[in-house]
Amino acid sequence: MNASQPWLAKFKVEDLMSRDLQCLSLSDQLRLWDQSASWRRFRHLPVTDEAGKLLGLVSHRDVMNRVASAVLNPQKRESLEKFQAIPVHEVMLKNVETINPHTGLIEAAHKMFENQMGALPVIDDEGTLLGILTEADFVELVHFGEDTFKD
Repeated sequence: MNASQPWLAKFKVEDLMSRDLQCLSLSDQLRLWDQSASWRRFRHLPVTDEAGKLLGLVSHRDVMNRVASAVLNPQKRESLEKFQAIPVHEVMLKNVETINPHTGLIEAAHKMFENQMGALPVIDDEGTLLGILTEADFVELVHFGEDTFKD
């Protein structure tokens, strides 16, 4: 822990996580060339069932890798019309690392850094999605300091 910021040790994941989430369902498709696609402004999108249980995570990077592999591989190349919509279940990460909302922020930051994760879905003991903690949340924390937690 950085000795110049001892105040950080008192905060938990629930204090910093984003709660206002856009989630996908297994039946959704990512319409890559639809200019109105609201998912484009998110780097990580949780996939949940009807009850709010976490099923997976779709990252912008995963989608772009899927597009690049199809476009660059002549054996896998599909027509633009067929490839325009990618089913969520084909690109989502299914075995997602998660975190408890009561975990300390320092522990969460170490977990993300050591496992090279850009986001950690926050779930309760039943697997219900409560929020998401991202690299951007930590950047905001460094920029604004304790004011990040003030309403």
